Amino acid sequence: MKVEPWMDMLTLVDVLRSYVDGSRPVSAGLAIIRERGVSLAADKRSFRCAVEQALVVAARLRARGVAPGDVVFIALPTSQHFLDAWLGCVLCGALPCSIPGAEQGATPFARHMQAATQSLRPVLLLTTGIVAEASTPALSGVESVALQELPAASALEWSEVHRPLAGDLLHLQLTSGSTGVPKAAALSHRSVIANIALTARAGEADVSRDCGVLWLPLFHDMGLISLLSAIYHNCDLVLQPPEDFIRNPLGWLRQLALHGGTTSAVPNFALAYCVRRYRPNLMEGVDLSCIRALVVGAERVHVETLEAFARTFAPHGFSGDAFYPCYGSAELTLAITVPTRNKRDPLGRNIARETRHHDDQTTDTVLSMGSPLPSTTIRIVDAEGRDVEDGTAGHIQVRSVCMMNGYYDAPEESARVLNAGWYDTGDLGYLRGGELYVLGRRKELIILRGRNYYPHEFEECAIEHPLIDTGRVAAIALDDPASGTERLVLVVEPESYENLPRLRQELQALLRSHFGFGASTVMFVNKGAIPRTTSRKIQRVVCAQQISCGELVAIASPETNTDDVCQEE
Repeated sequence: MKVEPWMDMLTLVDVLRSYVDGSRPVSAGLAIIRERGVSLAADKRSFRCAVEQALVVAARLRARGVAPGDVVFIALPTSQHFLDAWLGCVLCGALPCSIPGAEQGATPFARHMQAATQSLRPVLLLTTGIVAEASTPALSGVESVALQELPAASALEWSEVHRPLAGDLLHLQLTSGSTGVPKAAALSHRSVIANIALTARAGEADVSRDCGVLWLPLFHDMGLISLLSAIYHNCDLVLQPPEDFIRNPLGWLRQLALHGGTTSAVPNFALAYCVRRYRPNLMEGVDLSCIRALVVGAERVHVETLEAFARTFAPHGFSGDAFYPCYGSAELTLAITVPTRNKRDPLGRNIARETRHHDDQTTDTVLSMGSPLPSTTIRIVDAEGRDVEDGTAGHIQVRSVCMMNGYYDAPEESARVLNAGWYDTGDLGYLRGGELYVLGRRKELIILRGRNYYPHEFEECAIEHPLIDTGRVAAIALDDPASGTERLVLVVEPESYENLPRLRQELQALLRSHFGFGASTVMFVNKGAIPRTTSRKIQRVVCAQQISCGELVAIASPETNTDDVCQEE
């Protein structure tokens, strides 16, 4: 990777200053693309201009009374205004915390606001007028203001800009909350800069020549760090609003081809969604050979999904070599592992996989998530905290320069996951040959007849049925006092609601063919009813809680299975 003068900058403020002090004679920039077709040239704004505008916002925030160390919520859609607000907070010394805005709908917005305001105590919410009205009940006295309504002020001089140390906090990142209430990872300048720089080093590419095309929401860690990475490396970034991707996923691929996009990052469900919505006529003339790296993360990566995507879009120039399945966490800024480039597999050189054999002869294909970033160490320990042998499953713990300082103003929560410099991820997995294989969340483990199962084992079985899509099924365990053990419940959002009794029988048959037993209950629910985080991770623990208290209701009688539950055939 080419070394540039600004790459030894210790804080984001140092990086931003390099755009206006002559260190970077040429400035890349950010473009916001909407399906209505705003061109890259017409909508692009250089990062130098973004920094200049952020200096104005920083002055206006100070005029509003925002002081260094204050927490400021930002609920703005994908826009240049988001960047102005976020960088403005940094330059005046405030701690920006991006939260879901109006595009997420009133209910999830209010839920996150209520939980977050109680623990983070923001002094201000920067948002749009629409969100300000919707957020009032959840804000608990926190003042909300539209960005354009801040007091008028002249741009800060650089002598007036807050100058942090590398170890000072840069921002707060709400965690996904896939197994509980969202918390805020407190991340320092050092952690964020290190994660961005080390990820690029591990990828062994000249990222300064990249052009990213991204649709992920900017309140998500993968979306935000991708934006900051473009600023750090001075490479162009094209952003598409998330709602445009949901409405038309193939539009994202067309934008990649149109702008010569070399990189992007998506969760697994997005690839499956593109395959499902694929029509040859909609992709006519689209050339995807420009894609160098397609990072897949944020949720479990399914080998079947990668295979289907590579097969579907190969006629349009996409190569499986571009896949980069990664493992990451908001508590470690973003990336923890990056695939080893010398691995070769039918999907491409960046993917390794292996098949795990269980005692009952069932198998589970697991993808390697690659090797730890430089200055990052992963260890696998048993329930007593002892290191286990290579290839043995256990608890994944990480130590890294990229690690959070802790959860913001939550010492008890921090102490639960941080111990002697190690972060307990809450995930289960194993190391083999220096590469990480992730099996699932510890809290979501399903124990049937004394054996441990991971939810994805049952979910991947279910999506073999043509009427069940990836991301539309959740396997959970509910306590069964009568038997003194857990029972398996499969919660399903079917593609069609016709002939559900037959669909239930076919799903049970699939489970029996794979595991020798069926689910205690197959529960059909409305589309969108399965609880998810704002980044669309399924909240299995929350799902189980909602079923137990009657909040999540089936659309048809679940017809509990009493004959073949966990019975060998």
